[in-house]
Amino acid sequence: MYDPFSPRSARVPAAFLRPRLLIRPGSWHLFRLGRLYTGATPFQALEGVFLDEDGTLLRDKPILIESYVERQIVEEPARLRQLLDFARRMGKETRQAAVAIIIAGILHLIRHF
Repeated sequence: MYDPFSPRSARVPAAFLRPRLLIRPGSWHLFRLGRLYTGATPFQALEGVFLDEDGTLLRDKPILIESYVERQIVEEPARLRQLLDFARRMGKETRQAAVAIIIAGILHLIRHF
């Protein structure tokens, strides 16, 4: 899972707003993915940009959360619904423009929370 985009309202690099939320011990984000997909490891990425739906170029320092899991587990419909619910909750609570999920090399961009 990749949570790449700056909060819409602040228009500041999200790294200033999110690292404590996603990386701190006990974070619900990590525990939720860990239980869903047998583990989760966050990485602070380099600075980047994202073109928002309204044409605004947002600066960001994204956080990448990786989970390695067997294909049959990731494709279970119930787990996919939980993953989508998780992405929407995280996107809403962290005021993101979008949350990206990459499964088997295919990008799924969730923009509406």
